Amino acid sequence: MADEPLAHVLRAALPWRDGPVLTECGKLPDAGMPVLTVTEFAAKVKREGKQRSALLTCMTCWSTAATRQGVSWGADPVGVMAREVGWARTLMPGVIRDDPTARLFRDELLAIAELISRHREEFDGLVAEIAVTPRLGDRRRQGKRRAG
Repeated sequence: MADEPLAHVLRAALPWRDGPVLTECGKLPDAGMPVLTVTEFAAKVKREGKQRSALLTCMTCWSTAATRQGVSWGADPVGVMAREVGWARTLMPGVIRDDPTARLFRDELLAIAELISRHREEFDGLVAEIAVTPRLGDRRRQGKRRAG
């Protein structure tokens, strides 16, 4: 048991990234690293309990994934972006980590802004379409407010 490598938990994927998804602790998964999806992690915690599951899971991955269970781009794009921003930033305002993944994230945001500026009308139309599309989560919350 002590010789087993620690399992890591994959972050929610950014929809524009084709490459590998980072773990919650910021590592790129490699061939010898056991990795869990958020769903697999939640099942492991349910099956083994909090303490036992923490024994063979990277503690950074465990604690971060435990507070973000079920977060995905489709369910919570703001939460996924907040996770990436939190990882890329340092404690000093305006400074990002000296890390290739943090620099990649910054460059992706700059590219997204440039694409939007080049295709403003298309972007505004898409935002307007999305704004009028009912979201299941919003409807559920409205129903709970009426019932409460």
